[in-house]
Amino acid sequence: MAKLVGGVDELGRPIVRVDVPGHDGFLAVVDTGFNGSLMLQRSEATTQGFLGNKRLAVVELGTTAQVVVEKATGSISWLGRELRVEALISNQPAPIQRPDTARALIGTELLADCLLLVDFATRVVEIETQA
Repeated sequence: MAKLVGGVDELGRPIVRVDVPGHDGFLAVVDTGFNGSLMLQRSEATTQGFLGNKRLAVVELGTTAQVVVEKATGSISWLGRELRVEALISNQPAPIQRPDTARALIGTELLADCLLLVDFATRVVEIETQA
């Protein structure tokens, strides 16, 4: 079984690093209220090699605000294997220019076959395959 280990950041968010073949990768918040695979800010998507396909979608955020996003495809290393995923690309919020800040969301589509453990007391996040 493959395992990805992350932590809980200073804002109390579960964070993991997503590796991207041929790129630096990025930090992402594990968001169980998001049913897609990834949501990236446009600047992060471009840096990580995600290519937009000019398809737009309207999504509802947790605040119930509706925003228009673009769909893009790219590759990530996820629990020991390379996956081609569709990501939602947003122009909001404006990127925070700190290397230790998560600028993406991981949704339940990537977590579907996994065990997710968030231990807030020890500030440890684990995502593990169940197959």
